[in-house]
Amino acid sequence: RLTGITGTNGKTTTAFYLNHILARAGHATGLIGTICNMIGDRSIPAGLTTPEPHEIESLLAQMRDAGIEFAAAEVSSQGLDKGRVDELVFAQAVFTNLSGEHLDYHGDMETYFNAKLKLFEMLEPEASAVVNIDDPYGQRITGQFDRAQGVSLKDPCFLRVRPLKTTPDSTSAQIEYNGEKKKATLNRPGTHNCMNFALAAGSAL
Repeated sequence: RLTGITGTNGKTTTAFYLNHILARAGHATGLIGTICNMIGDRSIPAGLTTPEPHEIESLLAQMRDAGIEFAAAEVSSQGLDKGRVDELVFAQAVFTNLSGEHLDYHGDMETYFNAKLKLFEMLEPEASAVVNIDDPYGQRITGQFDRAQGVSLKDPCFLRVRPLKTTPDSTSAQIEYNGEKKKATLNRPGTHNCMNFALAAGSAL
């Protein structure tokens, strides 16, 4: 089952959080991304954030042969625009945020947003979606796709993660899901990493 993670910032951290959560839960996991590609515990050097189609297919074939159950893939706007993932079947899409980067390529924010939106338009009817609703573009996605579940650092929703205290090395937070509240300590500082974690946790759930 393949999860595509798109957005301007946070794709890499969210992908690694999701990979870690699922692996700790006992699943065989894979990852395609900016820092490296992973098949279980094996790390493979990465080039592009979203590789060319033949490279992605090769990685997924190796994952299949290795018994991988779940894979997280960083999906860049250029990768979407250039059709690198057109032939993939995503079980889920995740949206982190959108800010004014890569406009040298896309020209304006609306074109940039529409490139990201393509990942959600590709989803099969049974696929799911997890979206940062603290971002105005995330709110637009949830308005367009009924299946999209929101995560937030502020408002009650599918999953809320409330930052409590941040240090130079870590952040403590409260996770609120399905009427329950639990504490967590993340090994990354900053509230932005609480959102990355919230997206990964929402995706895993």
